[in-house]
Amino acid sequence: MASPVSSSPSPVFHIRSADAADLPAITHCTLSAFTLFDVFGPAWNSDSGLLPARLSALPESHGFVAVDEKNSVIGHAQWTHVAMHLLGGTRRAACLAPLSVRADRQRQGIGGALIRQGIAALREAGIDLLFLLGHEAYYPRFGLQCGCLGRHALSIAMPEALAADPEGYRLRPLHDGDEFALRALWHRLCGGVDGALEPGPGLLPWSSATRGIIACVLERGGQIVGHARFDARAEAMADSGVLRFLAADAASAGVLASRIAGWTGWQAKSLTLPLPAGSAHVQELFAGREPEPVFERWAPGMAMALQQNETETLLARIQAGEAPPLFIEWPSLFDY
Repeated sequence: MASPVSSSPSPVFHIRSADAADLPAITHCTLSAFTLFDVFGPAWNSDSGLLPARLSALPESHGFVAVDEKNSVIGHAQWTHVAMHLLGGTRRAACLAPLSVRADRQRQGIGGALIRQGIAALREAGIDLLFLLGHEAYYPRFGLQCGCLGRHALSIAMPEALAADPEGYRLRPLHDGDEFALRALWHRLCGGVDGALEPGPGLLPWSSATRGIIACVLERGGQIVGHARFDARAEAMADSGVLRFLAADAASAGVLASRIAGWTGWQAKSLTLPLPAGSAHVQELFAGREPEPVFERWAPGMAMALQQNETETLLARIQAGEAPPLFIEWPSLFDY
């Protein structure tokens, strides 16, 4: 159902649910909004045409568009549903990405209207928690709390770069069917950590369509023993360029890290891997290598409890410094 919104003296606009016919206009709107910022660089223009396919492949989501009096899309918000491990159980959560307003219609209340509509719809749908990565001066006005999400990682000494696979190993692209082995690896290393997001079906959660971001698997004897998604673009750095890292054992972890070092050519003393340091299985991967835990609270990492339950209590404890921020691996949609 459309909800009329006006922001005087701007013309009236309406918020309604998005559908497949809106995808080309959503792409144009998103490109218009984000190419204003140099941070996205040329790769954004190359990838923008892939956004409709990525959005239509999402397993479950709430998408909303703002349309003007001519029914042209002038804003868009996409809330992707995810299952989040929290307090010993699984909770329904939703992540906002992307939120965009056409360049010529910004600062007219359209983004805020899209957010409020999404929050109301998701609360009614029984979603327990919302989260996003965004500007800390903007989103708190809608009830989101800063600093609820953070980086849990391990820093290891930069391994010797390998330019080719060692005997018995093969680094290759993703193939259909890989997701079953990858999900098993993920559950072993990350599945029990507060904030961990259950990977969805298919290859989408494991891949990246952004040019220069590599998604690969490592095989040994025909069996998958590792997976990584890392940024191989020139501006990427060793302390943040690895976006996911999974390995079955210490030997596989060593090979995978060395192949990433060889591929990227990072000139750094250490390599940071996005793994929860508190996981016993993660510690086994680097036994004897003295990994250094990396722990950061991100002000832009925001969350909001939609129901009055223990999730709301946990976020209050995080805000008070009584509990660590949630461990989040950002979905591949954030690669854009």
